[in-house]
Amino acid sequence: MTISDKISMVHDVLCQGEYQMDVAKRYQVTQAMVSKLVNKVKANPDFLDELVQKRDDDIARRKHIADKIQELNNEDQVISSIP
Repeated sequence: MTISDKISMVHDVLCQGEYQMDVAKRYQVTQAMVSKLVNKVKANPDFLDELVQKRDDDIARRKHIADKIQELNNEDQVISSIP
């Protein structure tokens, strides 16, 4: 389950008023998982912000890696890994 899925599940329950069971079925997780996420958000309003920040950090990290690989390829450098 991705971070975006978690954000969407919480949004569907809290903002759209959908039942946790329906959301759980749609995302193929247990109702307990949906309930756990919803309760975390209710207890800690910053939880969603933390999830969004984590997702954005992951996107930025992947972009940095892709840019670095492209830079090395443009310079005809060999990219190898050492076991």
